[in-house]
Amino acid sequence: MKTQLALIALAAGALLAATPEAGALPPTAYLETGVVTTIDCASRSISIQPKPGAGAKTFVWNDSTQFSHRGGCAQARIEQGQSVRVYYRREYGGNVLPEVSAKSVPSECHTASK
Repeated sequence: MKTQLALIALAAGALLAATPEAGALPPTAYLETGVVTTIDCASRSISIQPKPGAGAKTFVWNDSTQFSHRGGCAQARIEQGQSVRVYYRREYGGNVLPEVSAKSVPSECHTASK
């Protein structure tokens, strides 16, 4: 009897451990800041130089990536030479961007508000 109860408990534990909800956590988001060096719209990638003299890091965006500016200017885009803060996740061998935020407000925002 004890052997049957132990086997049932072992089988139930194995079944619970095999379910997808058993511990699937979202990928960790990392923060990077720097200056935009290149933007390639065809490959949906952006390169950022974290510090002067350091090598640029390349990130990719997808349809769910959110782009924003400090100050909330919706008309402006991220441009080469702008300081940005990005959050990225390491997915499928690349760095995928869920969020890109420009630190500086481009001139388009100033002219649009006048």
